[in-house]
Amino acid sequence: MRKELQIATALAALLAAPALAQNPPPAAPSTGAQQTAPMPTTPRAPPAPTAAAPDSTGAAGELRFVKAQQAEEMLASTLLGTPVYNGENQSLGEINDVLLDADGQLRTVVIGVGGFLGIAERDVAVPWKALGVSRDENQDLMLRLDVSREQLENAPEFESVEDRRMAEEAARAAQSPPVAGFGAGGTVAPAPVPGATPATPAQ
Repeated sequence: MRKELQIATALAALLAAPALAQNPPPAAPSTGAQQTAPMPTTPRAPPAPTAAAPDSTGAAGELRFVKAQQAEEMLASTLLGTPVYNGENQSLGEINDVLLDADGQLRTVVIGVGGFLGIAERDVAVPWKALGVSRDENQDLMLRLDVSREQLENAPEFESVEDRRMAEEAARAAQSPPVAGFGAGGTVAPAPVPGATPATPAQ
């Protein structure tokens, strides 16, 4: 009896095998061991170029620091106060100031003349290029100006923007009449007292 039961069980297993073959079990989830073909993607346009920020340290605009003064260069502190001589080695005066143009280039020097040649002391300005620049045996700066005494006497006195502004303000103040109620020098005049006898000036 037991043998017949085993034979029936085996036959049942054989009959069930084709049905299992027609319906395979679902595939196990991929563990990453097998590679699948990538899905086709739409090509993406390259990103539009963006304007680069200006680089102040680039080759074109690189800031270069000056380490030392060169032998052919002069300091402004040295130029100021440097005496100026004429062709006869007579002192004309000394550099009192310099003028720079809009580009920062040295254009004009202001020379305080007078006193040495009996000329009234004042400032006159001449182009920097009019001066002969050299150095003596001690490498001190030498400035020479080919000018005569008559030319210096007839030269106009140099006037700065500040000098001109102050002169214009003084001229306007001189032309303006005193305000009513104010005396000379801007002091307030005292109001007359009703019924009082005007004081007579002392003799």
